[in-house]
Amino acid sequence: MKHFDIHVHFNVGASDKIDAFVQTCRENETVAAMSGGLRYGGHDYLPNEQVLAWCGKYPDCLVPMAKLDLWDKTDVDQVYRYAEAGFKGFKCIYPYFAYDDDAYMPVYEAVEKCGLPMLFHTGCFFQSAGDAVWRRPVLRNMDPVCLDRIARSFPKARIVMAHLGTSVWRHEAAELIKFHPNLFADLAGTGSWKAISPGELNALMLPLLATSPTDA
Repeated sequence: MKHFDIHVHFNVGASDKIDAFVQTCRENETVAAMSGGLRYGGHDYLPNEQVLAWCGKYPDCLVPMAKLDLWDKTDVDQVYRYAEAGFKGFKCIYPYFAYDDDAYMPVYEAVEKCGLPMLFHTGCFFQSAGDAVWRRPVLRNMDPVCLDRIARSFPKARIVMAHLGTSVWRHEAAELIKFHPNLFADLAGTGSWKAISPGELNALMLPLLATSPTDA
């Protein structure tokens, strides 16, 4: 396979649709990292266990990603259980607290120890039924700047910023990935893909001016 897509949602369990998607992946020589999981605001995707099972049927082009439940109480052991089960990375979205809250630091430490990548949703997020139930900050909890602490605290972790912050925080997101060697970004959906021209993206990615601590 020539291509790798780290951000694909596994939202259906219908065999005909999955077969068609797999065929598309093979025709385009693409391996897709599939993430499902519960509690995406007001919508649930395919449970992690089913994602793992389906990916096991098509190991040549589907890779399982486990959705981590970043809520008011966290289970660090879930990271090790998912890694031992065969998941190849983790998806984080719609957290109870901000991504960089103290409560989640042990979770990220465990992920770093496992040597697996983490994909964090950033930027736009539409209203859902869950918002009125939990009344949590949503966009602010998924601000790309939250990844600054995580990247600094766990330098061996591979962190992917989904959507490059979208139009809400695109500039800030681009600046962050320039000075964190372990922080990357994708342009998947949610107002990012095709929402920015190649020229605009090139301008965002211009390198920072070279400086060092002795220049201050």
